[in-house]
Amino acid sequence: MDPVLIGDFDKRIFLGRALEMDDLPYYTLAGLIAIGILIAVFVVRRSRQALTLRKVAKHISFEWVQDFVLPDGFDGEIQIDHLLLTSKGLVVLDVKEAEGNIFGGNRMEEWTVISSTGRYTFRNPQGLIFDKVSAVRRLVPDVPVKGYILFTNQARFEKGRPDDVLKLEELDEMYAPVARSDQMLDAFRSHWEKLIKVGHPAAK
Repeated sequence: MDPVLIGDFDKRIFLGRALEMDDLPYYTLAGLIAIGILIAVFVVRRSRQALTLRKVAKHISFEWVQDFVLPDGFDGEIQIDHLLLTSKGLVVLDVKEAEGNIFGGNRMEEWTVISSTGRYTFRNPQGLIFDKVSAVRRLVPDVPVKGYILFTNQARFEKGRPDDVLKLEELDEMYAPVARSDQMLDAFRSHWEKLIKVGHPAAK
């Protein structure tokens, strides 16, 4: 019997191809679904972390800038992840989004992250946060400046924590919620405005 044609397609070939698509192995379909779920979880988690950081920054600061570039004091520039004006002075934050167990030390060149998604290393960030704090202090020497390497609350330091490392919840506790004090704002206002004037937002 001659095949029945649908346009330029052989119906038997066309139906055979459709059957192959419908009969994809179960594990292949399950794998695709699992990948989709993992991607969705990653996107939601990243957005939640960003929102949490914004909430903490607004909670403890009078003013706050993100991805801001300042002169480094050596004819160059240095980028600040987050710069906050708080009731205790200026706070410089270098944010790390690593989750899981983190192994690092003050004298270690590289820190290691071990999580459910794998293992990787990154350069010890203490030197960089020191440089960022130093750049801010050169510009406003009369204001207290502190710098921290900030991790999400999902980070764990089971073998000890290096200096200048905080988690989000600890930052929130360390810098009490601010009361809008005109006297406090006046004490820091000119210094903050100087930083904003000499710096600029990082290029996107």
